Amino acid sequence: PPLLPEPRCARPLPGRFRLRRDLPLVMRPSSDAASFRSCVAFRDGVEARCGIHLAIESHRQTQSLGARIELSIEEKLATAAPEQARHEAYRLRVTEDLVEIVAGGGAGLRYGLETLAQLVDAQGRIPACEIEDAPLFELRGIMLDVSRGKVPRRETLEQIVDLCVSLKLNLLMLYTEHTFRFRRHPQIGAGASPLDAETLLALDEYAASRFVQ
Repeated sequence: PPLLPEPRCARPLPGRFRLRRDLPLVMRPSSDAASFRSCVAFRDGVEARCGIHLAIESHRQTQSLGARIELSIEEKLATAAPEQARHEAYRLRVTEDLVEIVAGGGAGLRYGLETLAQLVDAQGRIPACEIEDAPLFELRGIMLDVSRGKVPRRETLEQIVDLCVSLKLNLLMLYTEHTFRFRRHPQIGAGASPLDAETLLALDEYAASRFVQ
């Protein structure tokens, strides 16, 4: 199926991989909290789409696990991406027995899972393929004017961050005028349902954990 954004290289293979209940989504023992969050996001997305619950696990040896989705990070992953963006590169290979994602860093692992999520159909089937992807630009993002019309709530802004992640955008800029509440200058933004420092600090933390500035 079409992928958004289009990867650098995608090649179909014969066959398809079928998800099933409690199929292991396998991280390396050295995986960090960000990798776990990426796995949780993928697991929850699959369950919402096709009702199949995956098991997130960590194993040193994976050969005896049978069919699985296996994730790993290689910091020296060979890629055509600019040096500063190599941690966002990934390789995805799907066969009838195995799904494997090798990424250059935590962001690349998340992006590989986001691509994989787009390939899962409503019956939990994934077409066999090989995909290699890496960003052309170090910074990719959007600017949102939050000074015109209704000011977004924190929950809405978090949804926009999640949308950025799914599109592999790593930068979200909020243009503000009177819609920021300055504690020492309460007259600015009075009655305009403004954002405040605590909300933006929380949003910054939420975004950073998803590789968005």
